[in-house]
Amino acid sequence: MFLLPVLILPFVLALALRRLIGIAWQLAHGRLRFASSRRALWVPAAALAYAGLLGYSLALFAALGHALFLATDRLPACLALAGYALAYPLVYFAAAWVFYYAFQRETPHPGPPT
Repeated sequence: MFLLPVLILPFVLALALRRLIGIAWQLAHGRLRFASSRRALWVPAAALAYAGLLGYSLALFAALGHALFLATDRLPACLALAGYALAYPLVYFAAAWVFYYAFQRETPHPGPPT
C-alpha cells in the first residue's frame, strides 16, 4: 500500500515542476494567455492554483528534507511525509483542472500568403 505513492510521487512531482516552470515561461513570452470567458473568475483562480501548487511542492520538499536529514525520530517524520505524499496527486490534479480552464494557448498568426 505504501509502495504505490512512492512510485507515483516522483512522476507527479516532475509533472508539477514542469507545469509550474512552463506556465511562467509561456506567460512571460506571450504564448499563453488567460481565457476570455469569465476572466474575472479564472485569473484569481489560476493565481491561487499556481500559488497553492508551488507552496505545496515546497512544503513537500521541506518535509522530505526534514525526514531525511533533520529528524531525530524518523517514524513520525516519515508518517507526516506520507500524508503529504498521498495528498500531492490530488493537489496537482486540482491545479491542472484550473489551469486547463483558465489558460488558452496563443494561436500563431499565419504569415503572408506566398
